[in-house]
Amino acid sequence: MDAAAGLSAPPELDVIRTQRHGRGLTTAVVLALPAAAPPGPVTAQTSPGRIADPSVAAYLDTAFGGAGAAEWTWIVQHPDGATITPVTLAGLGLAPVDTAGVSGAALARTALAFSGAPGGSTVSPEGELPAHAQLARFVALLGGQPTLGANLADDGTQPDTAPIAADLLGRFIDLTTAGQALAGVLTAAAGPAGTGDDRAAALRTALAWGVTPLLADEPDLVTAVIRARDALAGRLASAPPPEQAAALGVLDLARAITELASGEGRLPVLARHRLDGLPAELAADSGRPAGSPGADPDWLEVVAPVRRPLARLEAHQLGQRAAGGQPMAAWTNSPGDPWLAATVAPEPYGLNDTRSLVVAFGPPGVLDPAGDPAREIAIVLLDSWSETVPATGQPVSVALHVDTPKARPPQAILVAVPPDPDTPLDATSTLGIVTQARELAHARAATPDLLDDYAAGLPLTMLPVSLLSGAILNPA
Repeated sequence: MDAAAGLSAPPELDVIRTQRHGRGLTTAVVLALPAAAPPGPVTAQTSPGRIADPSVAAYLDTAFGGAGAAEWTWIVQHPDGATITPVTLAGLGLAPVDTAGVSGAALARTALAFSGAPGGSTVSPEGELPAHAQLARFVALLGGQPTLGANLADDGTQPDTAPIAADLLGRFIDLTTAGQALAGVLTAAAGPAGTGDDRAAALRTALAWGVTPLLADEPDLVTAVIRARDALAGRLASAPPPEQAAALGVLDLARAITELASGEGRLPVLARHRLDGLPAELAADSGRPAGSPGADPDWLEVVAPVRRPLARLEAHQLGQRAAGGQPMAAWTNSPGDPWLAATVAPEPYGLNDTRSLVVAFGPPGVLDPAGDPAREIAIVLLDSWSETVPATGQPVSVALHVDTPKARPPQAILVAVPPDPDTPLDATSTLGIVTQARELAHARAATPDLLDDYAAGLPLTMLPVSLLSGAILNPA
């Protein structure tokens, strides 16, 4: 209105943004391995990695070469330049899983000491073996948390976690038993009755726990054993006692197992599930309709750049394909539609599939029901997140912003009361009050220019003012 009167510029026309409709989507990405039986009986020589998660240990036994294969062999060259002694991981009494928390340099030093070569001998490689580097990357890939039933459900159900907690508690107790037994072996080896072979064997066993005593000052064998014993004893002392561990939840139990079994907490802990008891129905990604997008690589290569755990998974898949190896297979509860884009039922505003997305990776066939659908599998949660998926149809409202005018007529309410409190207000009195109010409104709206004839009887503040000569008292 001001712009139309030439008093201001036209206002900008703004559109009020309306909230877009959508639905919440939760995505869970897991990795499954064939379940393996726990080791038994548990002794001081039992691998802590096999106790913490026998399924991971069994997979690593062959994933990057066996413990006695060339992939896990060090070459020790004697000072004479002609004698060469190969030392394998199996010769050290270790399994691939035992190297997860040990540096390549510590393994090379152990291989050199175990070879019995004279002083001045060298070991190759002095750092990580290629197989050890691959194993470390794969263990980092598995570094999630045990998968609960709620992570595998696509309809919001919350399955009971008690069976998983009971399994993890049993592992923790076995791990504590093995650690206490090894502490006793180290104490005996450091004593007067211990031999050099006993002490060397005890140190190699402690290496599987990630216990590497300080060697910078070149201690003797007894001092190294004592340091290893003290390091293991400190870890056992910081672990919760079994009666307190029984009250822990699944995630806290898994953390306690990892911290006890490995000095750097690198060992993954997976949860065991029955294949036919999974809350979501998973189908092989390879069986999707021809031409439809798949979980790998179509979906994975899109989400991996923004999800670090999935970036590690994508790197593993690409590395296996480049080396001619066997990448992980994929399963999903939405084969051929990993974006859940297909409309499965009429929904308001074009909302699509309302399920959560579950994507699983693992060795080929691990999640296929053929053969033994009641078998157990071990599953780790790699990553999960929630997001909002916009609806395909959106209601739109448009509103124009217009500035209010700088001046507008006053808004008033007239309250009429009877002149005589003892006489009710009738139509004649009401009409008189309204007429009087109108006359007063006109009188009060009079400008000083209209009041010149009455200037002698008005206050000076009501009189017109001349910019040159001051107040005009007499309009004549």
